[in-house]
Amino acid sequence: MSEKVNAYFAMLKRLSNESLDRSAREIAVREKHEVACLIAHIAEIRDRRSYVDLGYGNLFEYCVLRLNLSEGSVYRRTQVAAVCQKFPQILEALAAGSLHLTAASLIAACLTAENAESLIAAAAGKTRREVEKITAALSPKETFEPSLRKLPSRTPELNGAVRAVERSEAVTPEMPIIPPAGQRPRDLIQPATEDRYNIRFSAG
Repeated sequence: MSEKVNAYFAMLKRLSNESLDRSAREIAVREKHEVACLIAHIAEIRDRRSYVDLGYGNLFEYCVLRLNLSEGSVYRRTQVAAVCQKFPQILEALAAGSLHLTAASLIAACLTAENAESLIAAAAGKTRREVEKITAALSPKETFEPSLRKLPSRTPELNGAVRAVERSEAVTPEMPIIPPAGQRPRDLIQPATEDRYNIRFSAG
């Protein structure tokens, strides 16, 4: 296997800068098309609940264990899968490369029949931060009240118990298909409204 990888790198080194850039962009387009196709599969598996027949407690568990996807990517894919049949435009934008997966997952919960076209167009080509500002304007979050508190220390045993609870909660069929709380991406700065941010930090 390493010989094939080394040979591929040797081939890349012979390419001009222009050819290398063109090849990378072509692969990126194909990759986004494949992501859109995979999400369509996940949406159909979700509707059929066929993951149960395969012995998995929920869709998240199926994607992580059966498809070997990372927890963070599964969260984003299932967010889009939940709405893509009602709003197929989001998959079209993903496949075309105008919308990246993070942006699609951020706007998924905000899509309506009235705003789907305009919201997808507004998020096209935007960074995650820019899309977060768009969604914060549509669905403002509660802002944090200023406060300081000491975080309680956790013993290794307690940490293990918390993780066990999170895992057991994550595989309950009746619960929303989201990853355990400790595995969801958490940013230090999150837009709450159009002009206010929630900031999370630790200090000694």
